[in-house]
Amino acid sequence: MRTWILDRYQVYGRVALMAAIFVSPVIFNRKTQDVFNLVKFTVLVVATLVALALYVIWASERAVWMPRFNLGWFAGAFLGACLLATVFSASPILSLVGLYHRYGGFLPFLLYAIMMFVIVGLYWEKPQDLKEIARASVAASMVLAGYVLIQAAGADWIPWKDSTGNAPPFPVGTMGNSNFAGGYLGIAVPFVAYVAAAAKSYGMRTALFVFLGLDLLALWFTQTRGGMIAAGAGLLAMVFLYRDKIPRWFRMSTLVSAVAAAVLAVLILFHPGTSRPIGPLADVEAFRTGTFSVRTYYWGTALRIFKDNPIVGTGLDVYYANYPKYRLPQDGAQLGLTITDKPHNIYVEYMANAGVLGAGAYLILVGAGLLYGYRVSKKQTETNRLLLVAFTSVLAGYLAQ
Repeated sequence: MRTWILDRYQVYGRVALMAAIFVSPVIFNRKTQDVFNLVKFTVLVVATLVALALYVIWASERAVWMPRFNLGWFAGAFLGACLLATVFSASPILSLVGLYHRYGGFLPFLLYAIMMFVIVGLYWEKPQDLKEIARASVAASMVLAGYVLIQAAGADWIPWKDSTGNAPPFPVGTMGNSNFAGGYLGIAVPFVAYVAAAAKSYGMRTALFVFLGLDLLALWFTQTRGGMIAAGAGLLAMVFLYRDKIPRWFRMSTLVSAVAAAVLAVLILFHPGTSRPIGPLADVEAFRTGTFSVRTYYWGTALRIFKDNPIVGTGLDVYYANYPKYRLPQDGAQLGLTITDKPHNIYVEYMANAGVLGAGAYLILVGAGLLYGYRVSKKQTETNRLLLVAFTSVLAGYLAQ
C-alpha cells in the first residue's frame, strides 16, 4: 500500500500536470458566464496547486530538491517587474487578479511561474520523460482539430453565436474563438512533428504524420494568420535546430519557402505601389488586411501609453482603461465606439502595462529560453535532443504569432 500511496507522489504530480495540459484546451462549460476562459483557467489553477503539493511532499520525503537554474532567476525578475507594475497600477486590485475573461494579472502570472517550477521539479532528474508533456498537448490538438473540422463541415451540434448574435464566421473549436483555436493548433505543430518522428512503429508514425496534415488543415479553416505564422516559425525553428541531421535539399526548400512567405507577407500586408493586394491575393480570406490595419492602431495606442509611463507602465491588464485616452484619431474614425481591452500584441502590451522593466524582463526570459535550446540541444543524446528542439520550436512559434 505504501508503494501506491507514498512512493508515487512524483507520478501523481506528473499526471496532474498532463491532465491540465490536455484538459485546459478542450474543456468548456456552456452553463457558465465565461464559457471558455474561466473553466480553462480554473483547471490550470487546481491542477498546478495539486501538482505543487505532491512535488513538495515528494521532495521533502526524499530531502532532494530541484537544483537552481538560470531561467528560474529570469522568471523571478519578470515576476518582480510585474509586481512593481501591480503596486503602482492605476487599479492595483485589477492588476493583481487580472481582467475578467483575460486573466493577465499578477496572480495568474505567479501561477504560470509556479507551473514552470513544478515541471522542473518533477522532471529534472529524467528530462526524457518530458515527452509526456508533448504527448498531452498533441492529444489536446487532436480533439481541438477534430472539432474544428466538424464545424468546418457544417456538422456541429452546438449553435454557437458570437457577441453580435450571429454564427462565428470561422470555426472556433473548443477555444471559443477562431484566433485562439488556430493559435493553439499552430503553436502545437512542433510537438505533433516530434511525437510523429519519435513514434516507434511505422503504423503509429504514419498515423501521426497524417494527423499533422489534418492539424494544418484545421488551422487553415480557422483562417488564423497568427496560427499560420506560429506553425511556420515552429517548423522553421525545428529545421534550423536540427539542420545537421536534415538533408541539404530539405534545408534549401525550407529556406526558399521562408523567403517566399516573407515576400508574400509584404505583398499582402503592405502591397507597395497598389491600394490593395494584387490579383487573387485580394480574394483569399486568410489574406485579408483590414484587421491588420486595426491591430496597428491598437499597437500605436500601446506605444503612446508606454511613452507616458515608460518605467513600470500603467498596470497589468489595464490597457482597456487607458485606450480611450490614448486612442489614435484614425482608430476612432474607423471603429467608432468599439473599445478593445488588449492591444493584441504581447510585446507592446508589456511595454504599456509593465513599462521597460516588464517588457525587458520578459524579452530576457524568453530570449534565454531560446538561447538555451539552441546551445544545449547539440549536447544531448539523440532522443533528448529532438525533444528539446520540439520544446524550443514551440516557444519560437508562440513568440512569432
